[in-house]
Amino acid sequence: MSLDYLAIVLSKFGLPLVAAVAISKLVKESRPMTLTELSRATGYAKSHLSIALRLLEEKSMVMRIKSKGRRVLFVASRNAVLKLVKEYIIELKNEITYLSSEFSSQPLGKKLMCFEEELERLLEILE
Repeated sequence: MSLDYLAIVLSKFGLPLVAAVAISKLVKESRPMTLTELSRATGYAKSHLSIALRLLEEKSMVMRIKSKGRRVLFVASRNAVLKLVKEYIIELKNEITYLSSEFSSQPLGKKLMCFEEELERLLEILE
């Protein structure tokens, strides 16, 4: 199994690799998929995917829907990737805010405050 770039980036944003690969596949396919389809498409066992999909559901990045019969389908939420990116930026901004206060009397503190302001503007754009 080769990783696509979206999965690599999402794993850097804190998702476990299996979850990153699963959401990447769902986003790129842009259609509901069964657990079996996801397993075939990603190369991961259904048991690993089940755990990853539960995590993605908890983060509201994936929804579970029932089709005719007993089939359960998984679909990526419309803003799944954007939601994760915003969470990552918020976390980064909070860390930069802390650091800028630690170094407020030094030149580094001023640079960090500028970076913090830019992150805030970016979050406004992403809304």
